[in-house]
Amino acid sequence: MKKIYLDYAASTPINILSFLGMLKNSFFFYANPSAKNAFGKLSKKRLEERRFWLKNLIKASDPEEIIFTSGGTESNSLAIYSFFKNLQKEGKSLKDFSALTSTIEHSSVLDTFKSLEEDGLEVHYIKIKENGVLDLKDLEEKIKNNTIFCSFMAVNNETGAIFPLKKISEILKKAEEKFSIEKIFFHTDSCQMPLYFKIDVNSLGIDMMSFCAQKIYGPKGIGFLYKRKSVKLKGIFGGSQEFGLRGGTQPTFLISAMVNAFREGKENMENFNKKMLSLKEFFLEELDKENVFYKINGDKNFCVSAILNLTFPKINLGSDEIVFLLSEENIFVSSKSACIAGDKKESYVVAQMLGEEAKNSLRFSMGRKTKKSDLKKVVKVLKKIQEKQKI
Repeated sequence: MKKIYLDYAASTPINILSFLGMLKNSFFFYANPSAKNAFGKLSKKRLEERRFWLKNLIKASDPEEIIFTSGGTESNSLAIYSFFKNLQKEGKSLKDFSALTSTIEHSSVLDTFKSLEEDGLEVHYIKIKENGVLDLKDLEEKIKNNTIFCSFMAVNNETGAIFPLKKISEILKKAEEKFSIEKIFFHTDSCQMPLYFKIDVNSLGIDMMSFCAQKIYGPKGIGFLYKRKSVKLKGIFGGSQEFGLRGGTQPTFLISAMVNAFREGKENMENFNKKMLSLKEFFLEELDKENVFYKINGDKNFCVSAILNLTFPKINLGSDEIVFLLSEENIFVSSKSACIAGDKKESYVVAQMLGEEAKNSLRFSMGRKTKKSDLKKVVKVLKKIQEKQKI
């Protein structure tokens, strides 16, 4: 039976260009880039070329603003935790500062802030509207004269909701003038962003940005943090690699594969978005045609093209139960972020939008290999599950 994979927002298959680049660099550039011999220097040259390419892809100002990490979770933790640890290193107390984030950030962001709250940092959590979009009025009201940092995702990984980064940046600038704040540093978790939007960090007004290869048809275990040169972080992992911020031998083969995935995503962005929007509309039309009752969690006008989060009012089962029934038919979707899959509760993201109705919400995230025939099969199975509820 054919496998129908609709969980691309959790992880994507590696594309052939990235895979071949990974193989090539594994065979020919396997020397340690920190080694001082000629072979090591060859790997180092390869590494710095890739750093330069990424700098250009996001329109950063300097290659040294690209810090290689193991992925999005580490990039988020490095950006947030290391920023505040540097303040403490400078002899400042976290009790003197406040930070802002939203209530639906990735768990790596929320858990890091919870840890910092224990150290005395005051954290204000910005609400989201019923459509899953950030409440900008609440943001304006919660900025204080001691606000120094904020972290807001670019695209929500469960609903696909788009956060208006440039507008947020503008609000922060106005607040700096209003409260005579020297600087409010702005970090964004942008792991879901590169397939959908071209990125210009300076135009967006971003100070730090987290990226992850596995969301963009690259390999697992590699990502990077964009860090504006003016941002000070305290290295917490030991070692002198990555400008003293992130120790450990850089995996040149994974970095090369990530760059290839990033470049291909940018080149194919327009066609990708057109295809995803077409598939999304087709899926909803098929659900309507087969009388499968659903509710869209979010606003289609403020959502990326490939992610669709739905609740099924006529299916009186929990999200995980529906995921299991679909899996038995070789259809693979998710009920929430993979990083909190071990939690038996419903998605905390959708719960804030719907309350108890979130108990049977599902995320359908489509990708390059998704076909209309796959979606027709999914609808047929959902209809069968719905009809069984009438018995």
